[in-house]
Amino acid sequence: RQGIREYKGYNDGSASGAKFLLYDQLSDRVEAGLRVLLTLNNQISSKGMKSIFTPTVGAFIGLLAMAAPTPAARLADSLDARYAALHTAKEDAFWTARMGLAEDAAAAQSTLDRLDIELNSFLQDPAQLEGARAALAQVGAALTPAREPELRTRLEGWVRTFESHAIDRAPARELAARITQLEGQLEHARGEMELGYRAPDGNFVRATSVKLAAMLRSETDERLRRAAWDGLRSIERFVLENGFLEVLRERNRLGRMLGAEDYYDWKTRRVENLSKRQVFAWLDELEERTRATGQRAVDEARAAHGAQRLP
Repeated sequence: RQGIREYKGYNDGSASGAKFLLYDQLSDRVEAGLRVLLTLNNQISSKGMKSIFTPTVGAFIGLLAMAAPTPAARLADSLDARYAALHTAKEDAFWTARMGLAEDAAAAQSTLDRLDIELNSFLQDPAQLEGARAALAQVGAALTPAREPELRTRLEGWVRTFESHAIDRAPARELAARITQLEGQLEHARGEMELGYRAPDGNFVRATSVKLAAMLRSETDERLRRAAWDGLRSIERFVLENGFLEVLRERNRLGRMLGAEDYYDWKTRRVENLSKRQVFAWLDELEERTRATGQRAVDEARAAHGAQRLP
């Protein structure tokens, strides 16, 4: 039934949509009726009176009632279906925009930004977190033992997901949407960038970042390796001139608005349950423990290939 509710033709005025709508409404009524009958029968039986159903009919109704989806199961189904629809639409738009499949690149990026914001809004909505927690608390109330562990696992996953994304303040959610738009603008500008390298003869050769990285690793001509390095470095200058710093400023403003040192600190706390200081302390320890080995490798390379080939 939940799948029917996610069907594109559901309640759209078409003949097939009308059939789906009728089936959905009937399902609700049948389920509600079965639960009322089962509750009534249990109340009568508890008072020592004869059951209003034969044992066979009573057992059948009980099985039907238990097989019907509970509110917690319906919520889990709804969350699964909604996320799948949002995520699929966003990834399809991502592929279209990044692969240059649309005739209007700006429109494709605008569509991607809109769908990305819709997906983020779904994950950031604090009401989703409250609903998932409430549904998780209901698990076990009216489920068969075989279904309970699977439903509990699904809802626990949703609770953890929403805990990592939910933003309880409306101004912060608005700022998060603005950041998504800024990121989209930067990504579009980066996609339009004329990337490549300057060949030894002075001509500019267009090349992707993948090709430049491959040249940097495998090109035997040192001049071409340097040209590839300069080509990759040009991305840094380009993004700095096309909105990257504004993205950073707004991200950090969001992080501080939500009680963290900056955006990175907020993300690591929400997703990894670690502060930025903890992460950096581990990275400092890693650098310290590998410093001697790394320096030894650099010294050996200099001795083998000459100091001018290494920093």
